[in-house]
Amino acid sequence: MSEQNNEKFNFELDNDGKETVDSVITNQIEEELKRSNHDMEGSNHEHLKTEMLEDQRKRCHTSHNEHHHHHSHGHSSHKHKKSKKKKVLRVIIIILSIILAFVIALVGTFFVMRQLGKSDLLDATGTQISAMEKGLIEYKGHKYSYNNDVVSVAFIGVDKREISESVVGMAGQADADIVLTMNVKTGYSKAIAIPRDTMVDVNVYDPDGKFTKIQKMQLCLSYAYGDGKELSCQNTVTSMSRVLKDIPIAKYFALDLNGISAMNDAIGGVTLKSLVNFEDIGIDGGVQKGETVKLKGIQSERYIRNRDGKDINGSVNRTNRQIQYIKTYVSQILPSVKKDFVVVSDLFSTAKEYGVTDLTMTNLTYLGSQFLTNGLGGLETETIQGTMKQGEDAKPGEGKSSYYAEFYPDEDKLMETVLSTFYNRIS
Repeated sequence: MSEQNNEKFNFELDNDGKETVDSVITNQIEEELKRSNHDMEGSNHEHLKTEMLEDQRKRCHTSHNEHHHHHSHGHSSHKHKKSKKKKVLRVIIIILSIILAFVIALVGTFFVMRQLGKSDLLDATGTQISAMEKGLIEYKGHKYSYNNDVVSVAFIGVDKREISESVVGMAGQADADIVLTMNVKTGYSKAIAIPRDTMVDVNVYDPDGKFTKIQKMQLCLSYAYGDGKELSCQNTVTSMSRVLKDIPIAKYFALDLNGISAMNDAIGGVTLKSLVNFEDIGIDGGVQKGETVKLKGIQSERYIRNRDGKDINGSVNRTNRQIQYIKTYVSQILPSVKKDFVVVSDLFSTAKEYGVTDLTMTNLTYLGSQFLTNGLGGLETETIQGTMKQGEDAKPGEGKSSYYAEFYPDEDKLMETVLSTFYNRIS
């Protein structure tokens, strides 16, 4: 029989495998033989039918196996793909969980440090308030109580080049004296600059560190009576507090002015408008008043350190430049801090190489976060007002006048600053 006829008997079992193969095939073969050859003898007829039946059985069996194999292979492939997707999903979930845990830990650490820093500043302030006769003062018929929400930090810029022969201490002088205050409830902050030549009571110590007396002298000299480190800082903070009517100052940071260049360049320089004409600033042709300049390296140090020794108001003019520089510096680093708070830690590490402080990283975390929240728009700056006079000890220099300047604050304006910054009126 032809191959074409054989193809007519292709047959596949149904899925449950219960259909009788032989009966179906036999019926088909009988019908085909009748149509193709009516004269075939009986024995030949039976023999041919048997061969065709066997052939179709084989075809049927092969087709069934191929179908079963295809079905099994497809099912196995589907299970493998599904299993692989589950593994990938599991890995993604684990990675996201780790990242989330890290973020939660980081945020948690930040808020813990912030709270610890705040509490530490308040505790240090509270300890000093307890020694202020309950923090009450009376002025012009009104009573005021100290605002317990206000904390203060002293910033001291130390110049070890200016050491007077008339001073027992040789630790240097506090040329920049600024009190940074912050209300922890409102976020209001103010930087109060005290002229270095402000006359104030200073604790005097002998070379062995033994207290000898209290003497009225320029504020800057308070740093000289100490060890050039913690004792000098504490003595300066005590005198700064006295100028401001004994307000509590919780912490201090003293920076050797030799470190200004490093701090300046750590943020890529500081851009500002010069408040004065500056010939010896390290820029060809100097800088004119009102000119915008980007200070780099030694230029920044000279801008906030140098003063005109022939001008009795030279130190006051320098104080104004120092306040301007600090405010500009902070405004320029805020965008970087917003992107990465680690910038604060890096700058703190750089500053500590040139300074002495009792501030902790938790204190800086709190103060830094407050500035980030409130911005510098809320930072008010003020310089104590008063009168500069030539001291009785003034003596000539080499070919020019040299002044021992003495600054005397305007008491009414000073008291108004103190009351508005640190106190609440209660009657």
